[in-house]
Amino acid sequence: MSNLSIASVLEKNRVSSENAMVIALDIDLVDPVTSAYVMTLRIVNYDTDLTIDGKLYTKISFDLSLQDDANEIQNVNLSIQDSIGLVRPYLQTYRGAVGSKVTMMLLTVDPEDRTSLVDFSEIFEVVGSSSPDYAVNLELGAENPLTRMFPGRTQMRDRCSFRYKSRFCGYTGTLTSCDLSLTGDNGCRVHKNESRFGGYPSITVVQI
Repeated sequence: MSNLSIASVLEKNRVSSENAMVIALDIDLVDPVTSAYVMTLRIVNYDTDLTIDGKLYTKISFDLSLQDDANEIQNVNLSIQDSIGLVRPYLQTYRGAVGSKVTMMLLTVDPEDRTSLVDFSEIFEVVGSSSPDYAVNLELGAENPLTRMFPGRTQMRDRCSFRYKSRFCGYTGTLTSCDLSLTGDNGCRVHKNESRFGGYPSITVVQI
């Protein structure tokens, strides 16, 4: 468990303050099939967008509450009021975002210059989700190691295991797609990137 900084404790205990204590979230979406990282949604519960560590966080209203039922594992419920459809489309695309990592950060924001300092952070995993009406409800819990692919890559003879244009793939050209094969019509050789092919062509397949 992380601890608040001394400056944050002093700020929290003031009788009055111009600064605001704000919660921001990094939601690292993963592919539900491969568990590979796809993108990060950055949102903040504030009255305007904020830039935190050089990254833009979009303003949106949300609430956090602790689920502490008897004989149940403690989870955190995240309720997002998503009237503009910022989050819901991603839940539909990535099977409710289950398995995605959520980093919750507590910040102190100066209202005059909009500067912010991350005082505290915790990491959760999305273990359940729903999207009634214009809301998004995410159930956040501790990471379950049994749901993680191990090893992180699957050895396949004729299919690349890297996400297209990722740092492991290394392709930076103009072609917009790849069929993840080595010799296919839209594969690594067509991209002139066969040296970074993430498959294992030398694997021998025995037909019985």
